[in-house]
Amino acid sequence: MSDQNKDEISITLTDPSGAVAESIVVSSSATTLEELASLSVALGVAPESSSGSNGITLAVDGKVVYDGSGGERTLGDAGVGAGDMVLVGSGRGTASASTAAPPAPAPAPAAGGGGLDFSALLASAGASASTSAAAPAPDAGGGLSFNIAGLEMAASAAQRTVEWPGMSLDDAIAQNPNPARVVPLLLSPNHPNLIKELNYHNPALAAKLRSAGPGEAGIKLWREETIRGGIAGA
Repeated sequence: MSDQNKDEISITLTDPSGAVAESIVVSSSATTLEELASLSVALGVAPESSSGSNGITLAVDGKVVYDGSGGERTLGDAGVGAGDMVLVGSGRGTASASTAAPPAPAPAPAAGGGGLDFSALLASAGASASTSAAAPAPDAGGGLSFNIAGLEMAASAAQRTVEWPGMSLDDAIAQNPNPARVVPLLLSPNHPNLIKELNYHNPALAAKLRSAGPGEAGIKLWREETIRGGIAGA
């Protein structure tokens, strides 16, 4: 367990302007640069014109570590370590050219201090599940396209729940963007930590989900909450 904890690192994704920032916990040896680029789109950090990892650049300390090539390298291979701030840009050189000041830390969840903010990730999962038939283009109001090739396609094509012992809430949601997969997983007795973790970050949603159950009612609840942005809270 101590080796697993050592492998997990906390990093901050931020856009070139420094106006958007998301702190996340990822695996140094398992998370690839391409997956991190896709995740930056899901979290709303990447530019609105980006779709999946296409056109995304990642930079650490002014050095571009990903510009569309070499995406199979892990964060550890690229020298991304605990506490690093990863600048997310669009197009070659954008990330390294920016000198934006470090953004203010993201606000802590209302249900407790020190936890991760899953609002953007949960919202993107709900939106992607409801629009999986076709990839939506950004709307006139500047909305994001949630067609995340690496994370969504694998889950929907396999038509099965992606799970492993001891998986975290962010992994459960990222690997299972379809509400029909993630809701039964969150309420599964095989993963009691997931609903507990959701209850920590969003007790109101956790209570509603427990009441609705893992069937159609729970799936409908999850989809409605995520699509209308109800999970993001105040």
